[in-house]
Amino acid sequence: MSRGALLLCAFFAAGVSLQEAPRHTISGRVVDSTGRVPAKVELFVWQGAGDGSGSGGPVDVAADGSFTTPPLRTGSYVLNVGPGPISRKEPDREGGLAIVELGSADVTGVSIRTQHYALRGKYVMRAGDPAAKWPPYIHVLAMLVAGGAPAVSVTADGAPNGEFILRNAFGPRILRPGYAPAPGFHWSFAAVLLDGVDVTDVPTDFSAKPDATLEVVFTQHPAAIEGTVTTAAGEPAAGAWIVEMSANPALWRTTTHKFQAGRDGRFSHRTRPARYLLAALPATPYQVQPILGDLSVLAARATPVTAVARERASVELRLPR
Repeated sequence: MSRGALLLCAFFAAGVSLQEAPRHTISGRVVDSTGRVPAKVELFVWQGAGDGSGSGGPVDVAADGSFTTPPLRTGSYVLNVGPGPISRKEPDREGGLAIVELGSADVTGVSIRTQHYALRGKYVMRAGDPAAKWPPYIHVLAMLVAGGAPAVSVTADGAPNGEFILRNAFGPRILRPGYAPAPGFHWSFAAVLLDGVDVTDVPTDFSAKPDATLEVVFTQHPAAIEGTVTTAAGEPAAGAWIVEMSANPALWRTTTHKFQAGRDGRFSHRTRPARYLLAALPATPYQVQPILGDLSVLAARATPVTAVARERASVELRLPR
């Protein structure tokens, strides 16, 4: 059995454990845009964790489109119709999504209506040098904000002439690019514009505006945050980790970043203009990234910082005792 299959089995085995509190099911029906049962239906249920990870597995769908999940613990779940984690992507296949809060009773009558859309976007490179080379590789990830787990993220398809195509990204999402540095040129992610409106940090259901103008903007003049990390005794904290969180708690799961200070405890970090919370964590053996745990606890002792385009913000951070 594959590692992925073992993880899916473990997820549902945990759902029926007799050693824990009673659990409940989610049931409903999947229909397509015409009200019929869509062909080649694949339904998965996912639950995100506070640290940005998640778990999930497939749910059987009957011939009439009905489904019932295995017993699950209380929490927020994403029911996603579309290609599975290891399935071949089919650009024209319909998809759908429902976010369900499961409490102390079964949830019934969930309706997932599938549809298909393809929103064409483009990259906008803002630079003083018109000859500046583009990054050799760029992709766009549409991350689900509410109840999301990493497996529910959607990667846009590449297209010619500096464009990309976002397909079937349903529910409230934010877009973030991944890119490789261009030799000799420094690019930084700046903004996401939808019909000219900045939606960089605004959870948006892009399926509601499939014909909109979508732009992912890069700049060579980013904001920056710099400063030092000291120990509780006031000494430089060599190799300390800095956690950068959005000032908006709704975005913690999808936009939190970690980077390290140098041997002298100093750091300089290029970022996009926004309001952040910064907190320091001790250095780790072999520079293994620390596990963050409950982000609200970290945010309670974090230092607020506002990053402005073309400017450097300074901050002094101290490790907890």
